Amino acid sequence: MVAAPFSTEKVKKKTSAKLKKNKFQVRTETDNAPPMTGSSAVKKEFSLSKDGKTLTLEVTNVGMMQSVQKIVYSKQ
Repeated sequence: MVAAPFSTEKVKKKTSAKLKKNKFQVRTETDNAPPMTGSSAVKKEFSLSKDGKTLTLEVTNVGMMQSVQKIVYSKQ
């Protein structure tokens, strides 16, 4: 149980991670504090190019505020 943002309530938070080939994925799911219902999730997927020069991070937010961000890091 963790403290909910902007609330005195405690909520469940579950984190899972998995690795498959060149992709590492971390998913965090958090229950919403009353009076809101349901849950929200954040998925972060890191992938490294075959030559090791480019790291891509894709962050997906699911819940009330849905969004997808893609960030590409290049080795100089």
